[in-house]
Amino acid sequence: MNRQEVLLNEYASADETGRLHLFLTHRELRDCFLRIELEELSMAPKKRVARPARRCLDRLQSSFEAI
Repeated sequence: MNRQEVLLNEYASADETGRLHLFLTHRELRDCFLRIELEELSMAPKKRVARPARRCLDRLQSSFEAI
């Protein structure tokens, strides 16, 4: 398993804070991270991973709006 696959698996299993850290740290993988987010959002509600209502990208967006 190469480093990119390890990081993508880590992102997929991370909590909100972990995802935000990975998103900010690995600029080159942001498109892949966004794809993971979109895939999770498109899943049926009963299969979706339980996460807090505010996703890490929502929090990031609100941080930029505050500036």
